[in-house]
Amino acid sequence: MKSQEHESAEQERPVGRFLLEPESETVASCSYEYAVLFANDNKDLLNHRWRASRVSTEEINGQRVELEFVANDNATNQYVWHLCANDEQYDFYCNEAGECRATHYEFTSQRAVMKRREITEPTALEVLQDIVEYMTNTGDFFKNMLAIREDLERTQSAIKELDAKKSVKTISHGEEKNLAALKSHLFIAGFPVGSRDISKRGPLIQ
Repeated sequence: MKSQEHESAEQERPVGRFLLEPESETVASCSYEYAVLFANDNKDLLNHRWRASRVSTEEINGQRVELEFVANDNATNQYVWHLCANDEQYDFYCNEAGECRATHYEFTSQRAVMKRREITEPTALEVLQDIVEYMTNTGDFFKNMLAIREDLERTQSAIKELDAKKSVKTISHGEEKNLAALKSHLFIAGFPVGSRDISKRGPLIQ
């Protein structure tokens, strides 16, 4: 028979197989304040035309984990992090009142939601916040962020140059095509687009 202490510890931990816990010494911040700061610092990279942006990919405990960010869900007025790995995903929510919660999903091989579980245990939520902080503070994260910003700057500079040329004389057909391609690239530039919203999907197993 399991001891009460052991049962309590199991209830507090996130249920996913891929988390628990990254090899880091981060200290969980206020989740809402951290999300607001991240949104403000990276607003030029977050593509608000889609719901989620994929902001980081790291290996944690032998699993490839993708971190997505929803800058502010208008429906719920919350910031949302998605932590995705293989057939599991955590959606980690935080709002201005400092309230946090998470939803853990397990998927079938066809990405249907097989199981869904709500998580409110403070210890589990702190682990999720630790992982968010870890994945947004690695050397690879900052290297990728710098590369995206440099790409944006090059694209904007090239567009500005062609627009200036076009304003004083007719540009060639090739330059027109290049200008259109640059503007199209700028439209989707920034962090890659994340996954579709799954919060409305019902689980196959209740």
